[in-house]
Amino acid sequence: MMLPEHVEALHTYRRQSQKQAKPEMDQQTLDELSSVIQASYHKRKPVRLTVFDTYENKQIVGVVTSIDRVLEKLKFEHDQEFEWIHFNVIMDVSYADE
Repeated sequence: MMLPEHVEALHTYRRQSQKQAKPEMDQQTLDELSSVIQASYHKRKPVRLTVFDTYENKQIVGVVTSIDRVLEKLKFEHDQEFEWIHFNVIMDVSYADE
């Protein structure tokens, strides 16, 4: 039998141990991501984004509907909703049909 405080401490420890660091990307990778994002925007072609999260990356499929270079984010339509996603959390982009 464990005290509730110990259970919570154990959960906190497990969450902390599962944290991942955001990998750095080289310029060639960034250029490739940019070209796929531009194609999605101009041709309304669905893409699969891999978005960084501290504990687990998530993948979402949709279409880039707007690009804000000043604020460094893009507007992404998926599941009939819109979401603004910052450039710095995009880890990978590929065409949804691949």
